[in-house]
Amino acid sequence: MPRSFFTALADRISQSHRLILLIAVLLTGIAIIIITQLRMDSSLDSLMPSKDSHARKLLADLLDAGPQDVLVVVVSLPEPGNLESGKQVVDAFIQEMASFPQIGHLEAKVTTQQKRFFSEVLLPHAGLFLSEQERMDLLDRLSDDSIHRQVRENKRLLLMPMQGVVQETILRDPLGLRHLWLSRWFPQRSFAGLDLEDGYLVDKDRRHLLVFIRPEESARNITYTKQLMAAASTAAETAIRNWRDSHPGMAAAPVVTFAGGYPIALEDEALTRKDLQSSFII
Repeated sequence: MPRSFFTALADRISQSHRLILLIAVLLTGIAIIIITQLRMDSSLDSLMPSKDSHARKLLADLLDAGPQDVLVVVVSLPEPGNLESGKQVVDAFIQEMASFPQIGHLEAKVTTQQKRFFSEVLLPHAGLFLSEQERMDLLDRLSDDSIHRQVRENKRLLLMPMQGVVQETILRDPLGLRHLWLSRWFPQRSFAGLDLEDGYLVDKDRRHLLVFIRPEESARNITYTKQLMAAASTAAETAIRNWRDSHPGMAAAPVVTFAGGYPIALEDEALTRKDLQSSFII
């Protein structure tokens, strides 16, 4: 009896193999269509357990605090000290990104209002912003011995191969007094080792200019983050292209890279998606 059943089943399959193959192909096509319609949300909100009270409290606190993520744009120069090229790229990048929706704050240089505050309020009354010890240091720097020592240091710097980098600084501050106020107004822990060059944020090695973008949307919003990073990449390409057009004889161009919460969020999302795809395949 069993042999007769299986024999009949085999005969039936051999007679209907085309129909079975057609049904299998049809079901496979339907499955592919359904899979392509799936939308995966790999943001922090969806990855955390929705029924956990601590997770809900954390998400509520994040929403109350507002976006805390920062997109850091780093403009790297092919040669240290050639800041004019970096400034041109920074200005072009900011101009391109200014129209992006909910871009928030773009911090690349000291604003005109801040410059006026420095020139009209801080500088005329600079001595009032120094502590007693700092005023003593100021008097010491203005002594004959300190002035002679600073003149010798300026001469040494001007004889270096990269003298063009420091020439403007020496012209503006021949006695080296700026450090007294920079150390007070921009503490090392908050100024992060950056210098101000014509209002632009420059690293100590004078090879990188930085732009800090604080968008109004959090990096947890993956859709917005993708749009932001796509716009930033396009703006960087446009800025570099404009620089090349204005410097046809220059071989090496500045390079724009990104850091901060937004590119990290995209990397995490891509890694999560890859892991899920691997799990489906397995």
